[in-house]
Amino acid sequence: MNLLVLALGLLVGIACTKDGDSGDPENELLTKLESKASQTVSGNISGGKILGTLDWAWSSSNACFVEPAESRYQGKHIFYQIELPTNSIIKISLIPNDASTAMGLYAYSKASGNVTFPEDLNSAVTCEADPSNNNGRQTGNRSVELNAISNPYSIMIGVAGAEGVEDAGFKLEIEIES
Repeated sequence: MNLLVLALGLLVGIACTKDGDSGDPENELLTKLESKASQTVSGNISGGKILGTLDWAWSSSNACFVEPAESRYQGKHIFYQIELPTNSIIKISLIPNDASTAMGLYAYSKASGNVTFPEDLNSAVTCEADPSNNNGRQTGNRSVELNAISNPYSIMIGVAGAEGVEDAGFKLEIEIES
């Protein structure tokens, strides 16, 4: 019996290494945020990575952004994760340090405690995106909003440069209303 419990514990530990300190390079791209009413986070996509594929975004089980918007997300991506309590709304705003930098924002919700990077995203409860406009120029801040009505959710926030943008500073303003 104790051997079975130990084996199950090891399996759970292995399954949870994606969001733990496993030495996984993806974990270096992720910043976990506290679930508080209001916060501002500064960042730079230079520490991010270019994703190998973006087809997860226009998959019907995610519906994050459409394929014609692909070039607006082909730069480096950096990620933030936050837990959203039941009966709450999260508002996320991306403010580039240089307003002329083409950057996009997206966020998706999964079951509470779940940390799934975009390329591994088979399905999301909800996904919202706000890219730079068609000519690749930033025309103001980007923003998205998600909610949790009857269940808490884990929210993954992605900040991405448009095609060719690999070094750009920004601020994220995050508000949770309960």
